[in-house]
Amino acid sequence: MAQPNTKAWSVEDYFLFEEQETTKYEYLDGLVYALHASDVEAMAGASEAHIIITGNIFAQLHSALDGQTCRAYQSDMRVQATDSTFFYPDVVAVCGERNFRDENRTTLTNPTVVFEVLSPSTENYDRGKKFIAYRQCSSLKTYILVSQDKQRIEHYERQADDSWVLREYSKASSQTEILIRSLGVTLTFSAIYANIE
Repeated sequence: MAQPNTKAWSVEDYFLFEEQETTKYEYLDGLVYALHASDVEAMAGASEAHIIITGNIFAQLHSALDGQTCRAYQSDMRVQATDSTFFYPDVVAVCGERNFRDENRTTLTNPTVVFEVLSPSTENYDRGKKFIAYRQCSSLKTYILVSQDKQRIEHYERQADDSWVLREYSKASSQTEILIRSLGVTLTFSAIYANIE
């Protein structure tokens, strides 16, 4: 994750800036973070493992949700977590009516499930500031962190009292299926890591 631009941006300035850029940027409480840019300050492009894992997750979700009212999106769908936070999750899914901030449907405001594939440059951000912001999004029921350098998945699920319960899965675990109750689907651990050397 690139260091944020230290200039304070308004939400309106952020959206105007993004319209003119080919690179994706995330916005967190007035600061702009570059993603996958070519400039020196920005994070390098995603690794092969990151790309494969993200594709594997999306493929399973897309297949499992076929014919249902839920829909999955890949990393180009911007998500509004709060009034002052906008992210590009690796995979996001929503059930029922899809609400968008804009007519072009580029910013989803009611995510149900978010997947983040961890990389060395984003892990602390995904676990920390990003998850704190996502927990304020009342529609979000599930937050899943997928490691790319070891076969390990952390599955956070919101409870009725607004607390979060963590379930962990690993290659050595006896659990090979990940039930995502908020979507009514089960993902296979081995399929998430398929074709990873």
